Amino acid sequence: MNEDIAKALLPVLVALFMIWLIYRIKNKVHLMIKNEIFKNFPTIRDTIGNLEFRLKYMTSQLEALEKRIKELEPKIKK
Repeated sequence: MNEDIAKALLPVLVALFMIWLIYRIKNKVHLMIKNEIFKNFPTIRDTIGNLEFRLKYMTSQLEALEKRIKELEPKIKK
């Protein structure tokens, strides 16, 4: 009885191990490619950083503008 369970369980464990191994290899390759792109093309990293900075700046400007509009709305209604 235990031998039957072991024989049935062994292929399942091997399949799960293979899936896990493929997943790890895929993630490692993805990370290696990303690092190589950033290493060989530093302008991409600089461009991404610049865009992130611009987005933060625009967000702060938008918040300041919204605050100013809320301050002016009561004055306009009078």
